[in-house]
Amino acid sequence: MLRLLSFGLLLVMNELLLRGSVWWIVYYAYASDVQQCGNVANGLS
Repeated sequence: MLRLLSFGLLLVMNELLLRGSVWWIVYYAYASDVQQCGNVANGLS
């Protein structure tokens, strides 16, 4: 029973880590895009 519980917890943690890393990648990509747009706007002005 305990082994099953710890295995389930491990799966949940793995899922959270995977989703978390995906969100971080999306966030970083978005942030860098915004920064590039800002740089382009500064260059034009």
